[in-house]
Amino acid sequence: MDITVAMGFLVASMTAMLAIYLFRSWLRQDARLYTDLPLMFGVISFAQAINMLLQNLPRGGWVEPTLELFKIRAFVIAGTAVPLLGVVLHIWLHKYQKYHIRAMILTATYWLVTTILAPSEMVIMILHIPILLTLMLAMLVTFVITWRTGRLNEVRSDVLVLALVIGVIGQGIKAPLTAMGLEIVPDILSMVMMTLATIGLSNPWFKMSKSRDERPSSKMAQESTTDETNQLSPLAAMNLLPLAVGLLSLAVLFRIIDVFVLDLGNTWIDILPSKVIPLAIILTVFWRYRPTEIRSVLGISDNNLREHVLLGIFIFAVLFFVIDVGAVLIYAAVLDSSYPLSLNLLHLELAPYLLFFFLVNGIMEEILFRGVLQQGMKTRFTANVSIAISALIFGLWHACWVLVTGEIISGVALVVFSGVLGGFFGVYYEKFSAGKSLMAPIIAHTLFNFFNETVKVGTLQGTQGPDVYTNPTVLIIGMLLFLAVFPLMFVGATRYRVEDVENFLESLRRKVTSPEPAERTDPPLAAPLITHSTGESSGSVMS
Repeated sequence: MDITVAMGFLVASMTAMLAIYLFRSWLRQDARLYTDLPLMFGVISFAQAINMLLQNLPRGGWVEPTLELFKIRAFVIAGTAVPLLGVVLHIWLHKYQKYHIRAMILTATYWLVTTILAPSEMVIMILHIPILLTLMLAMLVTFVITWRTGRLNEVRSDVLVLALVIGVIGQGIKAPLTAMGLEIVPDILSMVMMTLATIGLSNPWFKMSKSRDERPSSKMAQESTTDETNQLSPLAAMNLLPLAVGLLSLAVLFRIIDVFVLDLGNTWIDILPSKVIPLAIILTVFWRYRPTEIRSVLGISDNNLREHVLLGIFIFAVLFFVIDVGAVLIYAAVLDSSYPLSLNLLHLELAPYLLFFFLVNGIMEEILFRGVLQQGMKTRFTANVSIAISALIFGLWHACWVLVTGEIISGVALVVFSGVLGGFFGVYYEKFSAGKSLMAPIIAHTLFNFFNETVKVGTLQGTQGPDVYTNPTVLIIGMLLFLAVFPLMFVGATRYRVEDVENFLESLRRKVTSPEPAERTDPPLAAPLITHSTGESSGSVMS
């Protein structure tokens, strides 16, 4: 037997033993939930062990590395993704634990269905890797926060952070090491990760002798210490404007690296790191050091959620159907009757990934430009000036695509369109929602980018990245429609408030559910009913 295969089986066996240890730890607990950390990490370890065994079968020459074998491995890796989701839900949304199993079942169903229907290994990775990446990043952020705040004393968060970092490194170097014939190294790193995770979860340093009665006072002391730490932290004491500039600079740096250094815009990953990493940094900074500003600055709020969701869909419909599709239809109907009109659905095999990508993109850009930057500018300038500066920077944010595509005219149009749209979203956030919710801009931003990437009318096929018209006439028509429609939307966002929409929807609901009764046409009764025993009326009083 080859030494690499032998080592692979050894690593898989040791990982399985760690899984058994975690299962036993969970069974020994007085109270057990199906989302408890030992059980979830035990399932993850067991899935990793089985995956390693399946990887070793082709190495030893026992089976061929077919698509079917890859799909079996994808089924097994669901045993990693679903428990990771359970861990995140257990820590952050513990009071909603009755919904945890449902969310995990839904994720598992998606994983299994996409694995069965996917036509290739690449499609499977595209559909699954973003989920794993997001969950691992959420876990890393979670344990960094619990480590720095002293919460979740039952586990050693610092050890778990180290384990996750090693796991991410192992996955990152897996492809080049495999090409060099060193595929056993990522497996060893995976085993080291699970060993550290087991130590962190068992936490032999935890003082089990503390009584439950002492824990509330200990918790209060920890919260007091955390508050003092927040007050002394530079990120907590820093003015919002320099913090916004610093976060924007980080986002620009990641964008430059992804687009111009790594050239990820020409790959299926499509500059995802430049979206996920800045978003994770922003959320971590505010969750850890400025929690009171999550609603007021980041706009992450459920305030008037129904109205904002409906308005987000409406704004998307105006952007896409009136301006984008409308420009093509007008060109074909008025200027060039020979223009072939057809509906093209593109990248359908990537649809789940693209929707995930554009959702992350929409959340990151809205909370960065409309939330952090615009609100930071308000500490120095007026609201209108802050909206204008944020919109200008948002337009320049898209200028990199001028260099990527080489299309100067369409690139400039993209910068102008993005700037004006950013200004409208800024007005919506500042005035229409009174700085309470960015839900509608996030929804409109996400849906417009997603449909613009997957649905094409006419001969426009588009490329990865922002889609711009190569036909100058269609571009001009689109810009004219844009400039005609958006002043009306600006006026609506400044003159009305979300409460007006709420009142309108409520009045509409009342009219539909409780229509006004029709006028009576029946003749009045000829005489009241008389009670013979008393002579008194059982109806109205007689005159």
